[in-house]
Amino acid sequence: PTLGTAGVIAGDPDSAVTFFQGSSTKVEVPFSPDLNTESFSVECWAQTTGGTGHRSPITSRDDGPQEGFIIYAEPDNMWSLWTGPGWHDMNGISATPGEWTHLVGTYDAATGIKSFYINGQLASSAEGITVNVNDQRPLRIGAGATDSDPGNFFWEGPVDEAAVYAEALPLDRVRAHYLA
Repeated sequence: PTLGTAGVIAGDPDSAVTFFQGSSTKVEVPFSPDLNTESFSVECWAQTTGGTGHRSPITSRDDGPQEGFIIYAEPDNMWSLWTGPGWHDMNGISATPGEWTHLVGTYDAATGIKSFYINGQLASSAEGITVNVNDQRPLRIGAGATDSDPGNFFWEGPVDEAAVYAEALPLDRVRAHYLA
């Protein structure tokens, strides 16, 4: 990936990282239980600049059994949040090429509520959901599979401000992150 590219926040000294789907680039964070909790939020700003198929700006998952989370730009350019088991997916709005989009997926294990926020707005929510926690694979930024090496579902475009939280962020905090 190319480090130090312009990020989403004007004047922010932190920069984004840009990925190129054809070169299979990614950032890999070694497995940590702190990044894979029963309740969680996963957040990033992403800008698709191309690519085909499923493309993921951030993922922490395993397959067999299906565990963890994936944020995708789908082949039809719709944003989606997937969680295991069974890869339960939630669709959001269209992923417009060249446009920064704030993406947040949350899951509250106590209530079984999974939510997907796009640009500070609730795009989709479901109750009675169970999410299997990824219990061994790394977190990847710029690639969608962590159960194989080097991975697949590679992202094309910049990703900025990626974060994982050990709680389900409420709407007001998601909205505050978006507005900041």
